[in-house]
Amino acid sequence: MAQWDNIITFDSGRSGDRQFAVRDEHRNSVSACRQAVLKVLPRLMERMFETVDDKLYELADKAENNSRQTSYFDAMRELRKQRENIEDSFNGQFLGRFDRFWSVGPNQHHPDELIAEFDSGEFSLVEDDDLEEGLAISNMVAKGENRFFRDLYALDKRFSHVIGGIEIDSKSNPVAPAAVASVFRGLVIELDIDLSAKLIIFKQFEREVIEFLGNLYDELNGILIGAGIIPKLAKNIRRHPVSPALKKIDNGAGNEAAPGGLDESSDAASSISQDLFAMLQGLLEQRRVESGISTPGSAATLKIVQTAELLGALTSIQQAPQAADNSNVIDLRDRLQEQLGTGADSGRVFGRAEEDVIDVISMLFEFILDDHTIPDAMKTLLSRLQIPMLKVAIQDREFFSKKTHPARQLLNNLAKSAVGWSESKGRTAGGLYTRISTIVERIVNEYVSDVRLFAELNEQFIAFLDRESRGAEIAEARATQVTEGKERLNSTRERVFDQIRESLSGYTSYPEVVAALVADAWKDVLLLVALRKGLDSDDWTYGIDLLDKLLWSVQPKATREERQELLQAIPGLLKGFRAGLTDISYDQHKMTRVFKELQMCHLYCLKGKEAKGHISQAEVKSMLITSTHTVPATAPAREEPVKSTGSTDVAKQDDASADDTFLDQARALEVGSWLEMAGTGGERFRAKLAWRSDVSGRCLFVNRKGMKVAELQLEGVALWLKEGRAVAITQVDVPLMDRALTAMVNVLNGIDSSETQTA
Repeated sequence: MAQWDNIITFDSGRSGDRQFAVRDEHRNSVSACRQAVLKVLPRLMERMFETVDDKLYELADKAENNSRQTSYFDAMRELRKQRENIEDSFNGQFLGRFDRFWSVGPNQHHPDELIAEFDSGEFSLVEDDDLEEGLAISNMVAKGENRFFRDLYALDKRFSHVIGGIEIDSKSNPVAPAAVASVFRGLVIELDIDLSAKLIIFKQFEREVIEFLGNLYDELNGILIGAGIIPKLAKNIRRHPVSPALKKIDNGAGNEAAPGGLDESSDAASSISQDLFAMLQGLLEQRRVESGISTPGSAATLKIVQTAELLGALTSIQQAPQAADNSNVIDLRDRLQEQLGTGADSGRVFGRAEEDVIDVISMLFEFILDDHTIPDAMKTLLSRLQIPMLKVAIQDREFFSKKTHPARQLLNNLAKSAVGWSESKGRTAGGLYTRISTIVERIVNEYVSDVRLFAELNEQFIAFLDRESRGAEIAEARATQVTEGKERLNSTRERVFDQIRESLSGYTSYPEVVAALVADAWKDVLLLVALRKGLDSDDWTYGIDLLDKLLWSVQPKATREERQELLQAIPGLLKGFRAGLTDISYDQHKMTRVFKELQMCHLYCLKGKEAKGHISQAEVKSMLITSTHTVPATAPAREEPVKSTGSTDVAKQDDASADDTFLDQARALEVGSWLEMAGTGGERFRAKLAWRSDVSGRCLFVNRKGMKVAELQLEGVALWLKEGRAVAITQVDVPLMDRALTAMVNVLNGIDSSETQTA
């Protein structure tokens, strides 16, 4: 998602010679409307891209010819390649139009950004392809305007009121279907794909974006009604269906802060905030007294630095070039004294509250930089937020106790996302490190006092994480499926081998051709049957019966009754073996040679003689063990290699046994637990326990992108824990700020916080 500009210039544009301006009392409402657009439209676009990919795949699968199928697949590839650019451009262009509406007026758009008037009467002058596209957009806009007629009428009137009575209609309203469709059309027509695919994309845009614009209109009308802007025009009742892309937002709406990031109406929250900060102040004062440190701010003869001056100095330090390379907690007091000329000797000091906030934030960031859940490179990035967070805390003490504070939420989300990040190949363009670095840069360069910047960046970051998590979930599911398949394969293979060994135990020796047939082929037939039909199936029983009958058939027959029984059994026996070998695509020439040799064995047995080339039962079992365990190509759960990220071969384990203590620790690891591991080259990386077998204890570990990086037996995990090659990362689900505040309170109370901050 594009990082949308957070600044609206309300009165910088001109309409002819007339200065255009939004009424001062309505500027907050316009900003709130902007936030609503920022929340809704990008989510709808994400949903549209997800569904259009599925739609194109479905159409390609049902295509009547290769040419049409190819065009759909080409469109899928092009869309996937251009998706991020289209989303960023759509978000940026649409928000730019929205901002321009409030800064220069409804009829002052740039010529190449005019909202198209989709008049079908003019289509005769354009090419056929343009005509088709134009008709699709025209129909889409018409449906949207008809569907949301009442909502748009209310918005037109309320927007008109905000800008001083200038008339607005569906063509000049910045959030009308025409505006939305126009921006999207301009981006799609540039794609190098077939017209039929473009029409599919437009249709999906209509279904997933235009048809759900009612959610946005409901919210915008609600904001304006709440601000007292023509409240009686229409009763505001949410009656439009909610897009699946927005349900996650709606479910968490109860926890969202007001547009400014503050919930000033909550007396309880304010009380809790004051209590927590008062407690921290008391603990700090107690620590100062015990340490013999005086509080300069308490002297009546000293001049107190005003909050505005302090914030200005912090902004200067924040944006200074040297701050960008800092990777440790800044000694803010020294920097501020240098900037402001403060100190007991100068006669100017910070106020008691500001002094305490500086101390608390410094301690918080010391704990953050000691936190074991965050990789060092990410700590370096987060350390640059010390001054912005200090400014937030000075302006709003609820930062310490209000868990939904936008700055606190963003800091928590940045830290949590970094848990699974590894330095190796972790700084690729467009990846998590780059995204967090960009967010930090924006805060350092742009944040002055408006916490809505944190809310905006948090929304964008959550959307980025959602996109990444969807891909990671798919990759993790595939890796788990492959590992589970391998586990099932190995377990079934052992069951097959046990059964064959049991059957072989009935006689002391066998012809070499029979031994080769069982070890090279029939074990695969039985394995395939077991995987397909199960060990309790009739096919499995039939396969074992054939094996037992074969082993019996190659033993010498001494009596007439035995010879008669063998003659009757041979046709069915050969037929059954031929069918089984055919199922595993056994080589036909090889099969013919085996059957000829088997025929010679049967002739010897009918004469009461032992066939030539007999080998012992033990030798046959040895052949079975050393044979190549090949799974037939038709097996549904065949073993497949999984590409492992990085160059660490972590699947190899020592044979040494781990202590019971570490074995208990390994067993106690829950699926979803994160560990920091060491590869064979000594490099450290982070991995999540994605799956553990209830049968063998085998553990699968994946990275944050869902790719397999390690596969160990439970004993191997225990050994790695014992040797320090694996370290469990704890308290991952506890928000960073909660951990830091708890640790800080424990230290101020003289409590050992080692359990809170485990290295």
